[in-house]
Amino acid sequence: MEINIKNKDGFLTTKYEYDENDQPHGYWENYYPNGVVSRRGYYEHGKVIGEWTTYWENGNIMFIGSFNDKPIGKWTWHHPEGEINEKEFYL
Repeated sequence: MEINIKNKDGFLTTKYEYDENDQPHGYWENYYPNGVVSRRGYYEHGKVIGEWTTYWENGNIMFIGSFNDKPIGKWTWHHPEGEINEKEFYL
């Protein structure tokens, strides 16, 4: 089931799906109060999976990284202006 939560100004704050056990499952998206996407990714029966992207309030990417219920693989961090700040690798 998909749920959409809005703030008092009518902007989405969270959009998500959950499974029959009320665990996050499927696409998940959070928003800043002004309606700009702050983060997006996927859950699988309550576990964070796949690539997640988090954004600065100006819409530029803050970081991109993957999960398999914990951080895995290459993560890239960016400055608010968009330049790459740092790269990390999780095992």
